[in-house]
Amino acid sequence: MTAATQAPLSGAFPTVRLSAREMRAFALYASGRTMCEVAEDMGVSEATAQTYIKRIRRKYVAAGAHLSNKIEIYRAAQAAGLL
Repeated sequence: MTAATQAPLSGAFPTVRLSAREMRAFALYASGRTMCEVAEDMGVSEATAQTYIKRIRRKYVAAGAHLSNKIEIYRAAQAAGLL
């Protein structure tokens, strides 16, 4: 799957479409890694990792769900089958 590939996520949370890079950042961050660790694991800057998480949050907001804290991010990632 390339970074431009879109993959649907589903579960108890609304279905959103995330790129492969967004899914990886989502899974890493939701599993408890810090933003710095997410960036390091993905080989990107911390600002880029933050951008991925911001985009994910915006996509969930647009779908009607607010991921306002890390617990909600964890639950959404778990529902999506990423954890």
